[in-house]
Amino acid sequence: MPRTANGPQPAFFHAPAGAPKAFIHWLAVRAIPMAWLMVLLFLMLFFGSVRQLHANAYTALAVAGLLYCLFFERNQWRALVGEHRALLTAAVLVVLLIAASEAALLWRLPQRRVTPLPSQVGLLLCIAPLAVILRDRTRLRALAAVLVALSLYHVVTLPLEAITGTVFHTQTEALFPREMGPLNYQAHGLAWQVYYFPGLLLGLFFLASGLVVEEGVVRRWTLRPGAWLAAGIAWTAAIACIQSRSALAGTAAATALGYVALSGNRRALRTWLVLGALAILGVALYLYLFVDNKSSFGLRWEFMKLFWRHGWDAEWLWTGRGYRIDPDPEMQLPGLQTLLHSHNDIIQVFFTWGVPVLVAYAALWA
Repeated sequence: MPRTANGPQPAFFHAPAGAPKAFIHWLAVRAIPMAWLMVLLFLMLFFGSVRQLHANAYTALAVAGLLYCLFFERNQWRALVGEHRALLTAAVLVVLLIAASEAALLWRLPQRRVTPLPSQVGLLLCIAPLAVILRDRTRLRALAAVLVALSLYHVVTLPLEAITGTVFHTQTEALFPREMGPLNYQAHGLAWQVYYFPGLLLGLFFLASGLVVEEGVVRRWTLRPGAWLAAGIAWTAAIACIQSRSALAGTAAATALGYVALSGNRRALRTWLVLGALAILGVALYLYLFVDNKSSFGLRWEFMKLFWRHGWDAEWLWTGRGYRIDPDPEMQLPGLQTLLHSHNDIIQVFFTWGVPVLVAYAALWA
């Protein structure tokens, strides 16, 4: 079987004499997977943040990616399945159980508008084709370039948004006014609103640096601990502008861990001094920005207990109450701020889809 840089060519390339083999090869190896990758990034960054996307868009993209992998990247697909069989099995089980839960709700409550496969499920289905497509170094470098560009964009624009209130995008959602130190607004960058940023864009810098450090996508360049530390502090300062305590703590911790990993066993004293300075800086920044004018943990704890308690309702224990975007009026606490969810992924999965999906979700992370 003829071979390419990505392995043996599929049988499709054994075309009769005179067929445009060069064009077919370019289409299969370069154009289609790169186009799929760019569409996925566009949907995640634009429709996942600026406006709502049709629930089936990610599912359709996942099916297209799967067909491409089975037809053009069959050997890579087999290798992926062989290496991650348990993880892929758990992911498929989560998808099937969510679909079953939503179908059961549609049967029980026909008057209610039910989404058979929420967009999060379609996005989960895209992970396997994405893993196959990114086994090619050229596509991996293209992804790294996009992530680096987006990280640099947010390092510059998030502080400007938080201080001046200037918006550098086309979102219709206005910035939330909140004065904390020099910050006057909760910046949200390319996210639909500030609360979407931690889940959607927080990992940009760490994904980009991971591709550089672990995968070596940038040739002849090694990321030194000092360069990592400077870049990590810049990203942490930008993340502080969205005024999320958990996002700030997670970013600072990831920066510190990355510095330790890059430093290794060399210069242990310097490493401890740097970690101590980062801890002091983090605590000072937290006290300066978040000690006042921020919702307390008690508010979120009350909502966690509320969702957990209602999740054990015998009527909904095995199917959950279904996925919904709008706030559930039954899941609000009198006299407290309105929250859209429980602020806990495990409790939210349990409340939304019941015990079977919760078990499968736990297996996915096991």
